[in-house]
Amino acid sequence: MTSVDGGTPSQGGTPDEVLGIVAHDLRTPLGAIRIYASLLAEDQRLNAGQRERLLAILRATAQMEHLVGDLLEASRAAAGTLRVEPRAVEPAAVVQAVRELVGPQAGERQLRLECACAAALPALYADEARLVQALANLLANAVQFTPAGGLVELRVERLGDEVLFTVRDTGVGMPAECLVHLFDHAWHAGRERRAAAGLGLRIAQGIVDAHGGRIWAQSEPGRGSSVFVALPGASAAPAQPDSAAHGPGTAADAAEGRPRPAPVRVLLVDDHVLFRHGLERLLERQPGVAVVGQASSGEEAVLKTRLLRPDVVVMDLVMPGIGGVEATRRIVAAHPQARVLALTADTEDGSLWPVLEAGGSGFVRKTKSYAELLRAIATVAAGEVFLDPAASRVLRDAYRRPQTATDARLGVLSAKEREVIAGIAAGYSSAEIAKQLFLSPQTVNTYRSRAMRKLGLHHRAELVHLVVRAGLLAEP
Repeated sequence: MTSVDGGTPSQGGTPDEVLGIVAHDLRTPLGAIRIYASLLAEDQRLNAGQRERLLAILRATAQMEHLVGDLLEASRAAAGTLRVEPRAVEPAAVVQAVRELVGPQAGERQLRLECACAAALPALYADEARLVQALANLLANAVQFTPAGGLVELRVERLGDEVLFTVRDTGVGMPAECLVHLFDHAWHAGRERRAAAGLGLRIAQGIVDAHGGRIWAQSEPGRGSSVFVALPGASAAPAQPDSAAHGPGTAADAAEGRPRPAPVRVLLVDDHVLFRHGLERLLERQPGVAVVGQASSGEEAVLKTRLLRPDVVVMDLVMPGIGGVEATRRIVAAHPQARVLALTADTEDGSLWPVLEAGGSGFVRKTKSYAELLRAIATVAAGEVFLDPAASRVLRDAYRRPQTATDARLGVLSAKEREVIAGIAAGYSSAEIAKQLFLSPQTVNTYRSRAMRKLGLHHRAELVHLVVRAGLLAEP
């Protein structure tokens, strides 16, 4: 087991560091299982029974991946390090999203799911995705312990200056001595409740805490349970958030239709041989991609980049030897035409920012579909930056670190041009930046083009690296 840049982790690593390594070691073989099961499932010679067994493998792999993610999230919740990106959110939109997530599960268990919002509720200043995650966890827990024919409901109402979410069920309930430990890390109320393992509830509490809210429960054996979440309304939050943190993280703007005269030449780098070969099998089916080689270490990746001249290097981050970060730095320094796309098991990994600083062109999760990987390859091959949506949280946190570096070229830009290129570098689309700055998308594109010309830049990747070096996105 190695650290991100090689070497063995110290015995005294933090729980988050240990979990990050475990997540990588689990998600790499899980990715290989998913790839090969997907390949087999496409075989037209399979009978119905064989195809169903392969689909069962894929479902089990997805469940294992979800559990690994929950372990990481629960650890961050326990440490108080869950990241949230608040913005103005309508409670009704949150309820609708939760209904869509949990509705199928309730239907499978033959339960009634009722959701209702009171009229004239104040907006919330919250991270919508995180809030949906928390409430979906609470509802899923209620569904799990409610017998068929029962009722699970989500209701939203005003509570003074707060918005109160109530999740109520007609399930088995629990005694008072269990309520005291309901949100404890990895607690379960006896063997019959072990499936929950406390992870979903613990994550929900971490998310609520990160929003400055409150969460509590009431229950009685045989008469169901209720969980309450109270969050401050938007009027209690800052009226004008910093634009660099405004809006959800998105993948980089897609390549703008520039045709390539030949397939994108790809070098695959990963120390897991089955994962490498599985990726090659998938990519070789695509007419726009040509896998020109494989490498099992950072040193081999540097050598084969020099010999094979790939357009894109798909680079694992955790490998023996110099590791993915240092390999990226060496490849970009010696072969600037090669774009490095990092493969990561955990988008909250602290190595993401160093990869971008080293000249990498983006990140994609190992457990994403290979269609997502294809989009990422096409994006970075066109000179753009591809940011997995979940990775943008980490990157924007890093952008806000105190920075001292400056770049004299930025002095030629107007204040509005600086705002636009800051948003572009942070991963926002033109439409999102337009909403933040109260401009039209066409005007944003004009500012972008003018700034790029003034700076002498041709690709978004160059712009991202310049903005990072200049500290343009530093916290005020």
